[in-house]
Amino acid sequence: MNIKWRKVRTFETHLLCWLIFVVYELLVIYTYTGKFSNAFDYIGHYALNIGLFYFNAYLVFEKSLNRKSKAIYFLVLFIVSEIAGYMVLKLILYQIFLYFNIYTHKNLPSTILFLTESIWRAVYFIGLSAVYWFFVNKLKTQDQIAEMETQRLKSLLEKEELERNLIESENSFLKAQINPHFLFNILGFMHNLMLKHSETAADTLILLSDIMRYALDTSQKDGKVELRYEVEHINNYILINQIRFGNKLNLKFNCDEDTLSVKVIPLLFITIIENIFKYGDLMNPNFPAVMELKIEDKDLILTVNNKKNLKGAVHSSGIGMANIEKRLQQHYKNRYQLFVNNSEDRYSLNLKISNIYD
Repeated sequence: MNIKWRKVRTFETHLLCWLIFVVYELLVIYTYTGKFSNAFDYIGHYALNIGLFYFNAYLVFEKSLNRKSKAIYFLVLFIVSEIAGYMVLKLILYQIFLYFNIYTHKNLPSTILFLTESIWRAVYFIGLSAVYWFFVNKLKTQDQIAEMETQRLKSLLEKEELERNLIESENSFLKAQINPHFLFNILGFMHNLMLKHSETAADTLILLSDIMRYALDTSQKDGKVELRYEVEHINNYILINQIRFGNKLNLKFNCDEDTLSVKVIPLLFITIIENIFKYGDLMNPNFPAVMELKIEDKDLILTVNNKKNLKGAVHSSGIGMANIEKRLQQHYKNRYQLFVNNSEDRYSLNLKISNIYD
């Protein structure tokens, strides 16, 4: 709507300016000659002059001065050509007016007078056109500078927002962090106690220790980890739940070998996997949950398909997926695509991160 309104206002402005200009020239002519010519004479010549004005501004100057080399040479060549063309059109216009008796006299003006008058009017309107072109270009340049400044400020705001989110994440991590050394010592002690009574319970505690250790210590210089560690973390999470439910869970986790060396931000996929255990029906052998990680044309793709647990349905707040999208946006910007299909009884997810090796 704003663009259309701007175009209308521009047209109205041009129309008003030409109206004022024509009225001014006609008053000057009347002041010196004491008479007016007929309307066809004015319409024909001003149409030719105004056409020259816009032709020079939007074609000659625009095409010539935007050339990378020999701009002045082409500008002079085009101006000479359009003056010659202007005189030819003016001569044709004279012939038409004489033919239809718009002019009362029956002869053309003298050659010298015709050439002098035509060249003067052509140069005059070309000069006005040049001023107009430089003025419009100046406005365009200012608009471009303003747009660049706006983009710069937007980038600064996005950077500040990212830094603020990182600080908040670090603060949340520090608040939730327990002394890892103390925690893992206690877990090791408990493992030794359990081992005397139940090997399964002791192994489960080791799995829990590995899961917690990875969650608490995934820091890398570039903020990323190799996917093999994410896969190991997911496998541990699946295994501890299988032990919990007596190996009755029906799910498959497939991961291509060529994905393991890829680097990703840590703990990216675990929330998605947790949702399968929280909302999925994993007791039906006919509809196992399927998770797959693969590389296609330098893109990392995660797909998830599972049947939903309708009997013990749990209300979803959506916070987990919202946090995933927030992290994806922070780290991968426009390089990711996340599609979720959440029907009444089925759930599917497709996450693609493009150019994962960058």
